[in-house]
Amino acid sequence: MDKNSDGKITSTEATGLMKKNFNRVDTNKDGSLDKNELIQLANRLRRNNQNQQGNKRRYISTEELLKSAPKDVMIEPDISYRKGKSEAWKLDLVMPKAKSKEPRAAIVFVHGGGWRSGDKRAGYFMRGAIEYAQKGYVCITVNYRLIAEAPMPASIEDVKCAVRWLRANAKKYNVNPKRIGAYGNSAGAHLVCMLGLVKPEANLEGDGPYQDQSSLVQAVCASATPTNFLLFDNRRTTQRSQPGELFAGPVATLEERGRKASPSTYV
Repeated sequence: MDKNSDGKITSTEATGLMKKNFNRVDTNKDGSLDKNELIQLANRLRRNNQNQQGNKRRYISTEELLKSAPKDVMIEPDISYRKGKSEAWKLDLVMPKAKSKEPRAAIVFVHGGGWRSGDKRAGYFMRGAIEYAQKGYVCITVNYRLIAEAPMPASIEDVKCAVRWLRANAKKYNVNPKRIGAYGNSAGAHLVCMLGLVKPEANLEGDGPYQDQSSLVQAVCASATPTNFLLFDNRRTTQRSQPGELFAGPVATLEERGRKASPSTYV
């Protein structure tokens, strides 16, 4: 690719995805990609691949999940929290088998993955739900539409719908609707922050059911949290506006949509 063998790759020499993402990779903006920038690119691609493979390795099938469940918890897998064409509109519920006279507090687990990958059973999200169910909580771990299926704010609308479903079914599962918390990491952390901050007037409830129920949670635990999309690298504006990207849609409204989806807007 380095046609003149000068140790750098210019935009005219670049091809394929490297050419498409040239401005993003050219971090020092000198119009060429040097050795350090190419090493950074290779490391980033390697990390992304490891994360994707890790998510696949940590996935638990329904059969494995039910077979390995501790004896003191009950698991209801793949509950549809809304009807429709999307396979993402499902959650797993984990709760103690022991009866409780008082309604139990609940925890909503939301997986990360950059809004483009991940699963409700990957990594800590199912393991954490089981651990806290053993401590007396009713837990749900939620899937939501990833950006290959629908851009932001679909993921926000989906997790809000899942919380409304939980409140609508609070009596069935002996949940105290006034004691619901949420945990998420990375993209999941962004989404649980939106659950803790965003009221109905923000118009992010979506068109899902249970609109008579609140989607707000009373407590949030968020780690590695993206809080302000307006601080994202503005050189990526064009890429983020393409189908399959986080904020696919008109470039003219990109800033407005980024602000609306940012937790910092509501603080």
